[in-house]
Amino acid sequence: MTEDTRADVLTTVQDVLRESLRMGEEPIEPDDQLDLLPGADSVRLMRVVSQLERHFDIELDDKEIRDARTVADLVALVRTAMDGSA
Repeated sequence: MTEDTRADVLTTVQDVLRESLRMGEEPIEPDDQLDLLPGADSVRLMRVVSQLERHFDIELDDKEIRDARTVADLVALVRTAMDGSA
């Protein structure tokens, strides 16, 4: 995966979170805790995961998703799944 692609994953995750949680243009940082983002709840976060799986054509492991605490954790899961499907 190129560095551009790696940066695109972070941007896409941030965009999907912002849209799904209806955060507008509020900044989302990699070290932000997923469950503390405004509007976050388990249902909305699962929708985020589903959208990311469709967008990147990947499948994320349920246990790993539950263990993801931060935006960076979620980005890492997506990147790992992309590397595995390449």
